Amino acid sequence: MSIWYRVLEKFRVVWAVPNRISELFGSDFLFGRSKNIKRLWNVAVLIVTCTLRLERNNRVFEDA
Repeated sequence: MSIWYRVLEKFRVVWAVPNRISELFGSDFLFGRSKNIKRLWNVAVLIVTCTLRLERNNRVFEDA
């Protein structure tokens, strides 16, 4: 979870991470922010999600 807190810190957001990944996309805290910030947020969510998934898969399948 600490990686999400680092990402949120870069966006200067004080916020609790939701239970589901799908809730990260289009989150309400982005209301009133520019389209570029919203796009950047969605890219950040995708990058972190893909990185975590790749790392998990590497650990699961290389340790098997």
